[in-house]
This record gives sequence, C-alpha cells and structure tokens, in this order.
Amino acid sequence: FDVWHELSSQRVFITGHTGADDQAADTSIFEQIEGWTSNHRLQGTAYLYVRLEYDQDVFASGLPTITADIKGVKVYDPRTATTAWSDNPALCVRDYLTHARYGRGIETALIDDTTFNAAANYCDELVTIGGVSKKRYTCNGVVDTSTGSMDILKKLLTSCRGFLIFSGGKYKLVINKPETANFTFSEDNIIGAWSISLGNKNSQYNRIRANFFNPERNWQPDLAIIDSATLRTLDNGLLLEKTIDLPFTSDIDRAKMITTINLNQ
Repeated sequence: FDVWHELSSQRVFITGHTGADDQAADTSIFEQIEGWTSNHRLQGTAYLYVRLEYDQDVFASGLPTITADIKGVKVYDPRTATTAWSDNPALCVRDYLTHARYGRGIETALIDDTTFNAAANYCDELVTIGGVSKKRYTCNGVVDTSTGSMDILKKLLTSCRGFLIFSGGKYKLVINKPETANFTFSEDNIIGAWSISLGNKNSQYNRIRANFFNPERNWQPDLAIIDSATLRTLDNGLLLEKTIDLPFTSDIDRAKMITTINLNQ
C-alpha cells in the first residue's frame, strides 16, 4: 500500500512490503536515501518505509512510535492443496516443520498429513467460547527464530494442546482431546506387576494462571485465571497454583477454555 496522510502541517509517507521472494526494491527509498539502490530488495522480509516531514509543532514530543497489525506468513493447507494466510495451529506447525528458511526444512514426505488434516479440522470446528461461536483453536503469535526449534514447537503446540510424535518414519500431530478407547486393559491381558499412580500436590492444581497476549490491550501481556472452589475444597482448602504460558493464544475466552481443560485434566 502507498498512502499520503496529511494532518495539520504534518505529512507522513508510508509504503508497505509483504516480503515476497521476488519483491522489488522500493523506489521511494533509493530516490530519497543515498546509497540505497535497486539491489536492496529485502526479499523475504516484510517491512514499512515511513517518511515524516519534520514539524516542531506536530512532533513536539519527538518522533511518533510507528506500529502495525500484521496477519503473518501464508501457509500450505494439504486439505485443499492451497497456500494462504491461516491461523490454524496445525497448519502453522506444519509450515514451521517444512519451511527451509525460518523452519526446520523437513521434507514433506516425512509429514503424516492424515494426522495434520484431522488436527486442522478439529481446530477449525466451531464451538461456543465465552458465549460466542468461534473456531476451537487458533494460532496467533510471533516466532523468534533465534530460539531453539524444540522451544518454538512447544510454544506453537500450546495453542491447540497438541503433541508432535515421530512414528513409523513420519511426524504426526495429535491433539489432546477426548477419544474412544479401542483397547481394554484387564487382569487377563496385563503381564507382570503393575501399579496405578494417583496425582499429588506436585501435579494437581485448583488454580491456574495463563499468560497470553491480549489484542484488546494493544497486544500487551495479560492473565487468564481459572480458580476452582470445588477442587480447593477437595484439597482441604489448600491453594495449589500453577502458571502456564500461552504465547500463541490471543483471545481471553479461548485462553480460559484451554486453562480450564488443563485444570480439569
């Protein structure tokens, strides 16, 4: 986009670039800045070029802070064989696994798309969250490529309560959700000694605090807190609290839903 914005004696010129691989240089820049040429294409990098005409009355407090709301990278959807923007967690995880530039560069032949498609469909299902019909899970956040890939994947998977599994020579995505048991354990088929371990104070909680980013507060950190008086009564009134991070969840009601499931589980 190109736009001139005029307010009083203020003049602001902004050009935006989406970071396409074949992106050309911004002619507005090398016409204005010495040393910037047509070779400076910034391919693969999304950026804004902002030029402000100085006015001591308009900019009395100094240069303004320039911010932008972005939708992010386009991802491939094996369900439709199309590439487009999506906040579906399964598609975002798949994109990070396969992308050679900022991801792991894993061959698509090693991706079990049957499990990713099933996970993507589950995330897209409309459910009632906070009294409103919404997609069950979405993925909204920023990947810091300077951190380790395992850390990045763990953070991405928090948005859908997912597990990444390598089985049968392929990467599979499994969502932690209710399933139908297809095998029953009994004294007839269990061999050897066995024991059942119950939860304790180190693994059971009656309050969970979830950190997430809230777009209603200019994307600042926020808290979603789920507190169960019923569970605390069972714990003899003892507060058992845990804090979790949801760096790719940006909806407070969805954050509360994920936190509630974690608490009950």
